Amino acid sequence: MFRRPAFASLVVATLSLDVACTPAPPVVTPPIDQPALDALPVPECDTSAYRFAVLPGFESLPADASTGVRALAVFDDGSGPGLYVGGIFDSVGGVDSRNIARFNGQSWSPLGDGVDGPVHALYVHDDGTGSALFAGGEFARAGNVDARFIARWNGSAWSALGETTCSDLTRDDCLAAGGTPLDRGSRCDPTSCPGFPVEACCFDPFGQSGGCAEMSRDECLSLAGLPQGHDTDCASVQCLARSPEACCLPTHDCTDVARPTCGILGGVAQGDGVSCSAIDCDNRPTQACCLSSGSCVDLPDTACLAADGMPSGDGSSCADAVCTNAPLVACCLNAALDGPVLTFAEFDAGDGTQLYLGGGFGQAGSIDLHGIARWDGQTYHSLGTGVDNLAVGLILFDDGRGLALYAAGAFITAGGVTVNGVARWDGSEWSSLGGGLSSAATALAVFDDGTGPGLHAGGVFTLAGTGPVNFIARWNGNEWSPLGAGLDARVSALAAFNDGDATQLYVAGEFTRAGDVDAPLIARWNGREWSPLIADSRTEFDAAGRIVTLDALDTGAEISLFIAGSLTNVAATETRHIVRWTCYPDADSR
Repeated sequence: MFRRPAFASLVVATLSLDVACTPAPPVVTPPIDQPALDALPVPECDTSAYRFAVLPGFESLPADASTGVRALAVFDDGSGPGLYVGGIFDSVGGVDSRNIARFNGQSWSPLGDGVDGPVHALYVHDDGTGSALFAGGEFARAGNVDARFIARWNGSAWSALGETTCSDLTRDDCLAAGGTPLDRGSRCDPTSCPGFPVEACCFDPFGQSGGCAEMSRDECLSLAGLPQGHDTDCASVQCLARSPEACCLPTHDCTDVARPTCGILGGVAQGDGVSCSAIDCDNRPTQACCLSSGSCVDLPDTACLAADGMPSGDGSSCADAVCTNAPLVACCLNAALDGPVLTFAEFDAGDGTQLYLGGGFGQAGSIDLHGIARWDGQTYHSLGTGVDNLAVGLILFDDGRGLALYAAGAFITAGGVTVNGVARWDGSEWSSLGGGLSSAATALAVFDDGTGPGLHAGGVFTLAGTGPVNFIARWNGNEWSPLGAGLDARVSALAAFNDGDATQLYVAGEFTRAGDVDAPLIARWNGREWSPLIADSRTEFDAAGRIVTLDALDTGAEISLFIAGSLTNVAATETRHIVRWTCYPDADSR
């Protein structure tokens, strides 16, 4: 179960609050992002008392889509709860923090060396290794760890998901499985594939001895380099220039080069201290060479090895050799994903609460996933045959048949079933929601409009089932229905939020009108009608901005709605990329 931390109140620069709020006894709010959230205290405030609070730090970033905030979460790293922000940025608040940072209410801090690409999703989950912050996005490394598209932060260090395994395969089968073949003639043993953490590698870049680069062990070996040990970096090792030795090339020529360069050239090194003057690479006897295809050709051993073949022994020939199977080598199979992670959710399908993720990936090592997967703490599992395109949103909802996982995205089918942009997974099979949507869904939220909880989907569609809906629709378990006249352009984010009057559905996107009211970029739906955040909302958001996420997060005294994306000029200020929509319980907290 997700445990909501008691996040100390954020200390932020706020815009003027001219109406004080009177706290009320705690009331129960419906599920926001995760149905397991506990009841949270909500202040009794007139909605006109709500104002934007500015989170400082992003002022220096460009005010365009090339930077900004894409994901938010509250996590206790052991030093107390903090607000974690992921996105596209190099620094925040004057602190170097590649694409992810922590705000403690006073200042920003990095998460190690950050990650080397955009972060699109953050989620707090315990997969059996302790509560941790999971980050998904388009990165290859987190800190100094090879963590492709997903990583886990435990409060002090990054780690990757998935174990690397070793299997004796032909070279071709290894490459086809996305693996890394090791040295010719190698076989798997317990130390063959120790994983893919980044470490210092001594090799010969472009034929220059003494080079060093930080890469995974298998990348190092593929360049004929010498790995220097886990957790090493180039600053801690000395890669001395290596003496040249005889290298027999595939052409049978001999050249004196350092051993790594010989490997890069496809040659066979003849041993330390041996020079070409003592080696004849041109007149070596041929022997039967079993190629990876299973065919046989008579070649000298050096040429055979250079062709990724396996020599059968001096004096042999293809006439008496049997090459029924391609030669096997140790193959390191990395369980890493092969595409970006865009969304997370927790779900218990009968085997305990586990982490589910969606995105643009197809596989994890040799495991077919197709856009959506389950992580059990050790390995990934598919959800049937997955979806046939991007999955960008996941949420839990009970439509009367029991709690299930719902997915939104640009897909047409899920598990082979035509679903059109939104689908239901009950733990064993996929099903459609009334024929689905006319185009992609980009956001999901559960909201009770007074008639009972409903699943709300927003996106780029204008039909749900067979009815017109204009970019947003409600599913009650049996049929789709519109939300009034809907919006005049696409929806990018949804969140249910209790602003003191009642829980309402907050909707963000590229629209300028909601129903018949002006509401640039963001609006509220109370179950009957649309409204802007405040009466003069046309002055609150620059229509050139882009809201990517809405997150109702517990900040201690109450839930606040965080609005983030690529933003500028919020409420006529130079606010950049993230603001907090909140009501403070008394005038002294302004």
